Amino acid sequence: MTTRTKFLLTLVAALTLTTGLVWAQPDGGRDHGPGVDDACGPRMMKALDLTEAQAAQIEAFRQDNRTELRGKHKDLMRLQHELRGLMLEDDVDESKVLGLTRKVGEMRTELQVARTAMRLKVREVLTEEQRDKMMMMKHRRGGRGKGDGAGPRPEGDREGRGRKPHGGRRI
Repeated sequence: MTTRTKFLLTLVAALTLTTGLVWAQPDGGRDHGPGVDDACGPRMMKALDLTEAQAAQIEAFRQDNRTELRGKHKDLMRLQHELRGLMLEDDVDESKVLGLTRKVGEMRTELQVARTAMRLKVREVLTEEQRDKMMMMKHRRGGRGKGDGAGPRPEGDREGRGRKPHGGRRI
């Protein structure tokens, strides 16, 4: 195997792994908009029983965040597209590819920092009990994913899934 082939295989593997990391982000890889966070989306807001003032303040944070980061999100998509194009060339320019990969990483970090800053703003609006409830809800659902995390599934939800009820045989 030539050095170039090894390099290309390594690069493809690295890009494949970084794509997986995008899907492993707290938002589950879903695109809700640039830097938009499910930290306090509609389901969470309902489950936390927010006051109207809290809900309005959090929605304002979300709108500001969306507006502020829209350009950065577009820039990130352009860089990713450019990187894919470079990888399709017959004669790959290693320095360009690695440079773009670094830029993509920096932009993702900026977006993650913005998401975290928004979470901190949301936390300031919540009461201690609401923060605890939000943390428990996110923990139950693995920090992301389906459902509102508002509690255990109803007992009847186990039916038809091939699982035995606790303590015995399937009925």
